[in-house]
Amino acid sequence: MKKIRKVGLQTVREPKYQAVLKEMEQEHGIITPHMVVQAAKKEDSPLHKAFEWDDGKAAEKYRLVQARFLINSVQIQILGKKTEGYINAIVSVDNVKTRGYVSTEAAMNDQFIYKQVLKNATRELEYWQKKYRTLRDLQGIINPEVLESVKQKAI
Repeated sequence: MKKIRKVGLQTVREPKYQAVLKEMEQEHGIITPHMVVQAAKKEDSPLHKAFEWDDGKAAEKYRLVQARFLINSVQIQILGKKTEGYINAIVSVDNVKTRGYVSTEAAMNDQFIYKQVLKNATRELEYWQKKYRTLRDLQGIINPEVLESVKQKAI
């Protein structure tokens, strides 16, 4: 497994974290976010450095999470059909990748943005396909040939 360590709201993949979480699961049968934070509060906990403990910085990061939730909760109606108001996109402008949100309307009407959104969507589909590949009931839902064809459109 890759060793990735980014604190805050980033994904953390380190064996020491996995070991602590596995131990918690074995002890309690289930892991909750509250349990993880409680365990991480101890400065000698291997989980401690995975969190932001400066309340000011943590509050600002949480407000960003709330802003993402707010943006993602907006829906619009197009011809009587509800759809997402904004799409989370990674868009390259002058070879600089920027992650943000664009209106669904803008994404559908701008070929450049549409390709960027399509590229991101195919990456996400591949991620979910890999994540849930062991669930028998979901096997075959995504056609790899069709997915590859769509990926080529995004290039």
